[in-house]
Amino acid sequence: MRKENYQGMFKEFDPNDADPLINLHDFGGGSTRLDVRIGANARVWSFCSVPNPFDGSANTADYDLLLVDATGNTLAISNDDQIHTTAPPLEALVFANYEGTGDNGRCGGQSRGRASLALLAAF
Repeated sequence: MRKENYQGMFKEFDPNDADPLINLHDFGGGSTRLDVRIGANARVWSFCSVPNPFDGSANTADYDLLLVDATGNTLAISNDDQIHTTAPPLEALVFANYEGTGDNGRCGGQSRGRASLALLAAF
Protein backbone atom coordinates (compact mmCIF):
# COMPACT_ATOMS: atom_id res chain seq x y z
CA MET A 1 0.00 0.00 0.00
CA ARG A 2 1.37 3.38 -1.00
CA LYS A 3 0.78 6.36 1.29
CA GLU A 4 1.12 9.96 0.26
CA ASN A 5 0.35 13.18 2.05
CA TYR A 6 -0.53 16.68 0.92
CA GLN A 7 -0.49 19.53 3.39
CA GLY A 8 -1.08 23.19 2.66
CA MET A 9 -3.04 26.30 3.54
CA PHE A 10 -6.29 26.82 1.67
CA LYS A 11 -5.68 29.08 -1.33
CA GLU A 12 -8.66 30.00 -3.47
CA PHE A 13 -8.06 29.26 -7.14
CA ASP A 14 -10.04 32.26 -8.43
CA PRO A 15 -10.81 34.77 -5.66
CA ASN A 16 -12.34 37.21 -8.16
CA ASP A 17 -14.99 34.87 -9.58
CA ALA A 18 -17.75 36.60 -7.51
CA ASP A 19 -19.15 33.23 -6.39
CA PRO A 20 -18.88 32.74 -2.60
CA LEU A 21 -20.28 29.20 -2.79
CA ILE A 22 -17.77 27.63 -5.17
CA ASN A 23 -14.20 28.28 -4.12
CA LEU A 24 -11.84 25.66 -5.51
CA HIS A 25 -8.54 25.11 -3.75
CA ASP A 26 -5.36 25.79 -5.73
CA PHE A 27 -3.10 22.79 -5.03
CA GLY A 28 -0.20 24.66 -6.63
CA GLY A 29 0.69 26.04 -10.01
CA GLY A 30 -2.93 26.93 -10.73
CA SER A 31 -4.15 23.33 -10.49
CA THR A 32 -7.51 22.71 -8.80
CA ARG A 33 -6.94 18.95 -8.74
CA LEU A 34 -4.53 16.68 -6.94
CA ASP A 35 -3.94 13.62 -9.16
CA VAL A 36 -4.07 10.10 -7.72
CA ARG A 37 -3.78 6.68 -9.39
CA ILE A 38 -6.28 3.95 -8.54
CA GLY A 39 -5.33 0.53 -9.86
CA ALA A 40 -7.65 -2.41 -10.40
CA ASN A 41 -8.92 -3.83 -7.08
CA ALA A 42 -7.44 -0.88 -5.17
CA ARG A 43 -8.85 1.72 -2.80
CA VAL A 44 -8.14 5.34 -2.07
CA TRP A 45 -8.79 7.01 1.29
CA SER A 46 -8.76 10.76 1.50
CA PHE A 47 -9.12 13.01 4.53
CA CYS A 48 -9.29 16.76 4.80
CA SER A 49 -9.15 18.59 8.09
CA VAL A 50 -8.76 22.24 8.92
CA PRO A 51 -7.20 23.60 12.12
CA ASN A 52 -10.47 24.48 13.88
CA PRO A 53 -11.69 23.01 17.19
CA PHE A 54 -13.58 19.73 16.72
CA ASP A 55 -16.60 21.06 18.63
CA GLY A 56 -17.57 23.24 15.66
CA SER A 57 -17.19 26.47 17.63
CA ALA A 58 -14.90 28.16 15.10
CA ASN A 59 -16.28 26.94 11.78
CA THR A 60 -16.22 29.83 9.33
CA ALA A 61 -16.36 27.83 6.10
CA ASP A 62 -17.90 24.65 4.74
CA TYR A 63 -15.40 22.37 3.00
CA ASP A 64 -16.28 19.56 0.57
CA LEU A 65 -13.92 16.90 -0.77
CA LEU A 66 -14.51 15.28 -4.16
CA LEU A 67 -12.89 12.49 -6.14
CA VAL A 68 -13.41 12.89 -9.88
CA ASP A 69 -12.26 10.89 -12.88
CA ALA A 70 -10.26 12.30 -15.78
CA THR A 71 -13.42 13.54 -17.51
CA GLY A 72 -14.78 15.29 -14.40
CA ASN A 73 -17.38 12.69 -13.34
CA THR A 74 -17.77 12.56 -9.56
CA LEU A 75 -16.69 9.18 -8.17
CA ALA A 76 -17.03 9.98 -4.46
CA ILE A 77 -17.89 13.01 -2.36
CA SER A 78 -17.71 14.04 1.27
CA ASN A 79 -19.85 17.09 1.96
CA ASP A 80 -20.65 17.41 5.65
CA ASP A 81 -22.01 20.84 6.55
CA GLN A 82 -19.56 22.53 8.92
CA ILE A 83 -20.76 26.11 8.67
CA HIS A 84 -24.40 25.65 9.75
CA THR A 85 -23.79 22.93 12.34
CA THR A 86 -21.28 21.94 14.98
CA ALA A 87 -19.86 19.22 12.73
CA PRO A 88 -16.11 18.73 13.09
CA PRO A 89 -13.87 20.44 10.50
CA LEU A 90 -13.25 17.14 8.72
CA GLU A 91 -14.15 15.56 5.38
CA ALA A 92 -13.32 11.95 4.53
CA LEU A 93 -14.03 9.71 1.56
CA VAL A 94 -13.20 6.19 0.47
CA PHE A 95 -13.39 4.90 -3.08
CA ALA A 96 -12.88 1.27 -4.08
CA ASN A 97 -12.14 0.09 -7.62
CA TYR A 98 -13.34 -3.51 -7.22
CA GLU A 99 -13.24 -6.24 -9.80
CA GLY A 100 -16.51 -6.93 -11.62
CA THR A 101 -18.94 -4.05 -12.01
CA GLY A 102 -16.79 -1.68 -10.00
CA ASP A 103 -18.12 1.20 -7.95
CA ASN A 104 -21.29 2.60 -9.50
CA GLY A 105 -20.63 0.39 -12.54
CA ARG A 106 -17.85 2.66 -13.79
CA CYS A 107 -14.67 0.69 -13.11
CA GLY A 108 -15.21 -2.76 -14.57
CA GLY A 109 -12.26 -4.02 -12.52
CA GLN A 110 -9.81 -2.20 -14.79
CA SER A 111 -7.15 0.20 -13.67
CA ARG A 112 -8.85 3.56 -13.40
CA GLY A 113 -5.65 5.37 -14.18
CA ARG A 114 -5.89 9.05 -13.38
CA ALA A 115 -8.38 10.42 -10.91
CA SER A 116 -8.19 13.67 -8.99
CA LEU A 117 -9.11 15.09 -5.62
CA ALA A 118 -10.75 18.50 -5.53
CA LEU A 119 -11.43 20.65 -2.47
CA LEU A 120 -14.24 23.23 -2.36
CA ALA A 121 -15.00 25.79 0.32
CA ALA A 122 -17.98 28.06 0.95
CA PHE A 123 -17.43 31.11 3.13
